[in-house]
Amino acid sequence: MYRRLQVTRVAKPDGAAASEARKWTSMKSKTIETPNSVTALAINPGADAEILCTTGTRVRLLSIPSFAFLRNVLSLRHSMQCAAFRADGGLIVSGDSVGSVRISNPANRSVLKRMDVHTSPVTAVGFVGYTPFSVGRDGSLVLWDMELG
Repeated sequence: MYRRLQVTRVAKPDGAAASEARKWTSMKSKTIETPNSVTALAINPGADAEILCTTGTRVRLLSIPSFAFLRNVLSLRHSMQCAAFRADGGLIVSGDSVGSVRISNPANRSVLKRMDVHTSPVTAVGFVGYTPFSVGRDGSLVLWDMELG
């Protein structure tokens, strides 16, 4: 047995909703090819147009307007898994596939501190204020006290 359904039409968006809908339908996309898969992205809160991208053994800085790689921030032996900017954009924390965490200065590409605490790949990193933290696949979450060393 069949039953006829009543079809109700949705009203067209008006005003701000219509302009928002037009904006999204007219959007174009750009693509950057990388030799390795991208494992993480982080937006620099200290600069309007920079994204940190981990791909293979590198941490790279990407320009949003030109959508081009600006420079390598780190180039290491092991596959990078995650990275994050500090709130002021002055430092980067990154984690790799063997459990190492690095604090780096993106301006001069120097590694300020390397910490080997995780026994498996680092899955997430970040900053709580000015204090870095890391999470490993081994189930440990480490909040780093930089004053203790």
